Amino acid sequence: MRVVPKIVVVGTGQIGTRHLQSLAKADWAKELWAIDSRRDAAVLLETRLAEVAVGELTPVKFSTNMDSLPRLIDVAIIATDSMSRLQVLDELLASYEIKFVILEKFLFPRFKEYHHAEKRLAEKSVTAFVNCPRRVFAAYRAIKQEVKAPLHLQVTGSNWGLACNSVHWLDLLNFFVPSDDYKKSSELLGPYQAKRNGYVEFFGSIEITDSSGNHVVLTCVNGNSLQFSINIEDALGRSWQVSEQLGQIMIDGCCKQFHLPPQSELTAGIVQKLLDEQECSLTPFGTAARLHQILLDEFLAKYNAATGLHQNDMCPIT
Repeated sequence: MRVVPKIVVVGTGQIGTRHLQSLAKADWAKELWAIDSRRDAAVLLETRLAEVAVGELTPVKFSTNMDSLPRLIDVAIIATDSMSRLQVLDELLASYEIKFVILEKFLFPRFKEYHHAEKRLAEKSVTAFVNCPRRVFAAYRAIKQEVKAPLHLQVTGSNWGLACNSVHWLDLLNFFVPSDDYKKSSELLGPYQAKRNGYVEFFGSIEITDSSGNHVVLTCVNGNSLQFSINIEDALGRSWQVSEQLGQIMIDGCCKQFHLPPQSELTAGIVQKLLDEQECSLTPFGTAARLHQILLDEFLAKYNAATGLHQNDMCPIT
């Protein structure tokens, strides 16, 4: 008889509750725990679960601490903010036996935290992934099969979160054409107060190129003047213009529809594949950590130059 898997989500804010929506409505047996130190987080969780309560949901055991967790955990999803993420990871690894960990981005605000996390995961023989889900989307997987490198990826728009979301697009480039060798440059404005209290954002542009000439250009401007656009061009001159908002791809002038699943439709399938096959399509931790640090290097340099904190080792992005 198969043991019922035990799944824990730490952090039940906007993204954490979406993970739990997906898991709770999935029609396979599991036990679910939700951990958040904020007592009012239970209210948001209850509201989010009610949104998907068509049929029977798996009950979610909510707590403000980890004391009630089972010793053996199949999958832990850490959906906290970046400043507390390493502490949560350390606590879980120290006290529980865990098979798989899924971490949200932006991973960590300090370089040393990446090295510490990688070391602790290896010591505990825990396989970890980072939730950059465009690798999972059928539309981008289809593009990957078609593009001929070197390719150019350009993401442009207003107020789309250059600091917190750039890693998604660098990850997409790495998904299309894997590489370990990148050069980068940037023109950044900021820091500015982010939507989340205690964190910062930047405007401007970042360009990253690998040793084979594949590159991504990310541009984010203040205001509402620039419509969000995703453009991909390959070595054969073919182009893909993606509108995630409309669910459309213009491929050399021909329009195709696609479905971009929200997190509330993704997590259960990802977790089930982990449990069944011991792998999933999300970004492995080692790859994601390298990509995060490329971006962190640019943001931290700008943050320290703007604040005058030249010995500072932390850029508060999440």
